Amino acid sequence: MFINKVISFNSSWNQLLQKDKAYDDICSVISRFNEDTLSDSTYSSSPYDAKKDSSEKMEIMPYNLHRCWENMSEELGWSSYRMRSETPGGINLYIRHFKDGVATKMMAADRMMSFPSWVLVETPKIVSSEFCDLSVLIAPMESVRELYENPRRAMPHFFFERALAQLEDLMPINQETPFLIIGISTEETELEVIEYSSQSSQNVIERVLEFPKEHYQAGVGILSYFGEIVKQKYPDINVKVRIEQDGNVVRMIVDSPCGTKEIIEETLEDYALVVRKKAEPESLLEDKLQIQQLTNKLQIAELEVRQTASLLQIAEKYSDNRIESLENEVNFLRKQVGDQMHHMGTSQNLMLHQSKKEEKLLVMQLEHNKRTLDELIQDSSTRSELKNALQTLQGILVKGAEEADEVKAKDALMVIRDSSTETFDDLSEALKGTMYGVSGNIVFQWLQQVATFVV
Repeated sequence: MFINKVISFNSSWNQLLQKDKAYDDICSVISRFNEDTLSDSTYSSSPYDAKKDSSEKMEIMPYNLHRCWENMSEELGWSSYRMRSETPGGINLYIRHFKDGVATKMMAADRMMSFPSWVLVETPKIVSSEFCDLSVLIAPMESVRELYENPRRAMPHFFFERALAQLEDLMPINQETPFLIIGISTEETELEVIEYSSQSSQNVIERVLEFPKEHYQAGVGILSYFGEIVKQKYPDINVKVRIEQDGNVVRMIVDSPCGTKEIIEETLEDYALVVRKKAEPESLLEDKLQIQQLTNKLQIAELEVRQTASLLQIAEKYSDNRIESLENEVNFLRKQVGDQMHHMGTSQNLMLHQSKKEEKLLVMQLEHNKRTLDELIQDSSTRSELKNALQTLQGILVKGAEEADEVKAKDALMVIRDSSTETFDDLSEALKGTMYGVSGNIVFQWLQQVATFVV
C-alpha cells in the first residue's frame, strides 16, 4: 500500500520526517500491506491462534490490518509498553508500538468514540510520557473497502475520511500536543498533507460558565442573545455564535472572521457591562427598537430566575437548604454571567475545567474498551485452563461465529466464569465494544445466557 493523505496537527508531519528510522519503518510496513499479506495467517492471525502458520488464506477484515501492523512492527523492533496510573482507579494506557519517540496505532475497525479518545485522551497522555513525543494513527482510505471479501458483513469499519470528518467536529482543539494521521490505500497517488494547528483557533472566542440549577435557563438565554447583539451591530460581519451544554456547564463559542476578533471581544465586554448593570443598553445599541428588545430580554431572564427559584423552593420545602432571596439570586446571576463574559483574554481556567469534564467522558469510553481479548489471554498466561478457554473464544470470533459453535463457546464461557469472575466481567465489557462485528454480538448473547446459569 501507499501513503495517500496525511493530517498533520502542529507540524507533526515535519516532526516525523526528522525521525529517519521511525519514518522508514512506518513506510516499510505500509509498503508490505497488500491482499496477499492481509490474507496470510502468518501476519493476520492472532498470536494465540493455532492456525497461525497455516497456508490457508484468511478472510480479509479490518481486524487483519490491526494484526498485520502489530506483527510487522514487532519484526522491525517496535516495542510495547503499558502505562499504569499511580492513582488507584486512574487512567491506564497501552502503547502498543513505539520506537525512537514515535507511538503508532492502526485503526481500521471503529468503536464508539475511539477516535476522539485517541485525539483528546490517549495522545496527550502518551506524548507527556518519557517514551514518546509523537503519536501516529494509521487508517485505511475508503477505497480499501474493496479488499474486504465480504463487504456485506456487519463490521465497524473506520477510514481516513471518517477521521477527517470527526476531527472537523472536534475543532478547535485547545492543545499543543502534536499528532499525525496517515491515510493508506492500494493506489499510489500524490501525497496530500492537511495541516491543522492549535493556532487555527486564534479567531475563536470561548467562554465557559457553570450555573447553579436555578440560574441555568436564564443564563443560557443571556449567553445566546449575544448572537443577536452582534447581528444587530454588525450585520455585514459573518460571526457564528453557538452554545454547547453539558449538565450545568454552558460553553459559548464565537467564531469570528479574520481581523474582527478585537471588535467582537469589545462588543462582548460592552454586553457584559450591560448585563452586570454597569452600563445602560443605550451605550451598546443605537436603535430604540433594539434597545427595547435587549431590555426585554434581560427582564425575561430576571423573571426566569424568580420562577425557577420559586419552583425550587416548593420542591425543597422539606430540605434544610434554603434558597436565598430572589433579589439576590437575580443580582448574582447577572454578576456571574457578566463577570465571565467581561474577561478579554482567554478563560484558561474555565476552559481547563470544561476540558477535564470532556476528558472524563472520553476516559470512561476509553476504559470501557480498554481490556481487549488479547490482553485477557496475556494476563491469564499462568492459568492454562482459563487461557485455553479464552483462546477457544478468540478462534471462534476470528473465523466468524456460527450456530455450530454455540456449545463449544458456552463451555469455554462457563470455564471463564467459574475460573475468574473478574475476567468474565472484563470479557463482557470487551465484547460490548467489540471489533468482531456480528460474531462479537453472537458471542455476547451466549455470554449473557451463560451469566444467568446457576453455578
